[in-house]
Amino acid sequence: MSDNTTVKYDPNLLQLTESKAEDTTISLILGLSEVVDEKQIEELKESGLQVRSVIGDIVTGQSQIKHLSKIAALEYVLKVEASREMDIDSLDNILE
Repeated sequence: MSDNTTVKYDPNLLQLTESKAEDTTISLILGLSEVVDEKQIEELKESGLQVRSVIGDIVTGQSQIKHLSKIAALEYVLKVEASREMDIDSLDNILE
């Protein structure tokens, strides 16, 4: 991926885009510039995001890598991160 939307990707996501096939589906967390509305949810879906949850200005979902540049190109999308699995030890460290 070499377009200018990659500046919105976290390092983990950028690595995934360089090492996985374009049809690979990944889980995402999007940081938006504002609380999302229904029109924006539809735009995200049309851009290739399967929306899973919406909490204010945060959206989670899944998308194939080939759709990431369309999602990131949306003006109100500030950050695109790859979801990461947490193990119990990591959670324990956070809670201490």
